[in-house]
Amino acid sequence: MAKTFQAKIEPSRGWSCVQIPPEVSTSLGAKGRTAVNLTINGTPFRTSLFPNGDGTHFMLINKAMQKAANVKLFDTPTFTVEADTQPRTLEVPADLAAALEASPIARQVFEGYSYSHRREWLAYVEEAKKSETRQRHIDKVIKSLKELAAKKSAG
Repeated sequence: MAKTFQAKIEPSRGWSCVQIPPEVSTSLGAKGRTAVNLTINGTPFRTSLFPNGDGTHFMLINKAMQKAANVKLFDTPTFTVEADTQPRTLEVPADLAAALEASPIARQVFEGYSYSHRREWLAYVEEAKKSETRQRHIDKVIKSLKELAAKKSAG
């Protein structure tokens, strides 16, 4: 069930954060990291709430979210949150998918990462504007994933 509340966007250790009211945290039924559908002043997002350690949660409001919802630090917008029970999937671009298929070890490490981490890897590949740069990014992703696999097996 969706819960609506107002809260101030506040700074915390270099981030823009919102404290989730205790009754909203309780209504979600989870004490740990919780996937949610969120709206800020009616603008929808998929994000996560993070535990404070006392049964309550907070959420990060990044610059892209602030811009899309037309809010800023110290504003007090209206938030609506509800548990997000839908699977989080990503579309891996064909060129990266081919590189991952060519390296089963890199693919295994990539698939073992959380949705958020896989999204970061994809964003790194997608940010390249030229095809040569994109290929360098793909090569770097594959190399990094292989290095992570080697560290994991050594330790």
